[in-house]
Formats: sequence, structure tokens, C-alpha cells
Amino acid sequence: MSGELMNVAFKEWSIICDTLGCGKQSLILRKGGIHEGKKGFRFEHEKFALFPTRFHEQEERVRIDSEKSVRPKTEYQIGEIIPIQYWARIDSIWHLSQWKSIEALNEYHIWDEQIILDRYNWGKEKDDQSSISAALIRAFRFEDILKIPYEKKYGGCRSWVNLPMFTEDQERRSVSVLNDFEFGELKQKIVNILDKHNELKT
Repeated sequence: MSGELMNVAFKEWSIICDTLGCGKQSLILRKGGIHEGKKGFRFEHEKFALFPTRFHEQEERVRIDSEKSVRPKTEYQIGEIIPIQYWARIDSIWHLSQWKSIEALNEYHIWDEQIILDRYNWGKEKDDQSSISAALIRAFRFEDILKIPYEKKYGGCRSWVNLPMFTEDQERRSVSVLNDFEFGELKQKIVNILDKHNELKT
């Protein structure tokens, strides 16, 4: 699977894509989009580009100072250029059900607690256990920013979109935003947290 070329992108707020792309965050916590159904979301691709979306973006829901931000608040217009700067490879995936373990991961992402709690409880039926999917990803920066014209098919509340095929050379020339030591150290800290809360069950 890792040898396949990449032609899919994961939609996420542009502010999160930037945080992943500069190595300040390597976790994605997700429940799903409207078109995927209550139980439908899966981290179904091993590697994917990061598609920076403005749709539903709310900078007040992240823990950074965004007072001086000039990010547009509306979705892309047809033909507008989307800058694809980063791609990611999944290292590990966990299905988390203990809120205490999710709280313990707070320092490893920038979302505020309420939005993670909303995702944790989203789609829960009366007798269901709340849960959320967590993926530890390794982010890479493309050598050149890829410019993709926005099309209607990229819109809506869906997590995955198909893009033109990325070349093997584009992947090979990209650079990991964290070196091997930094990523290994980060992974061990997260694994230790999840192990403590008994979240490493297969």
C-alpha cells in the first residue's frame, strides 16, 4: 500500500493543516462528516494530502491567538486556487473511549476541549459508549506548493476528496516536518498516555 501513488486528500481546517505542517501537532481526532453517516468515518487511507478548508472553520475553537488572523471566513469559490503544501502518512490509529485519556492528549493538539467533546459524543445513540478516532500522522512538506483549482466536487461536509495523482518524484522530494528522533519521542509519549488509560487494546 505504501508504494501506491497518492491521489486523495483529507479535508481539515486550514489552521490545523498549518499546525500539522509545521510539526506543532501530529494527532488528528475525528468522528466524521455529514455525508459519511453517524458511524461512517474511517482513516481508510495510509497516506494523503492535507486539503486546507475554510468550510465551517472557527478559529475561536482552537487554542491559539488568532486575533490578528486574516484568514478568509468563506469557502473557496469555483476556480480559486487551493494551496496543497503538505501530505501525511498514518503511523498509528486508536479508537478512544475513555474521556480521561482524551483529556490527557490535550497538549498534543490545538483544538479546544469543547469541540473534541462534541466530536467524542457525536452520533452516539442512547446506550452507546462515546468514542473518537485518533490518528498519529507523520507530516511531510512538498518541495513546491501544489496549486489545485477549486471544483464543486471538493465542497460539502466530507472528509476525503480525490485530487489529481501526485507523482512519485513529488513524494520523494518532500521533507518530513519532524526528524526520526523527534517523531519517535512524540509517539512514545502518546503511547505511554494511552497505555496508562488502557486504550491500547486491539
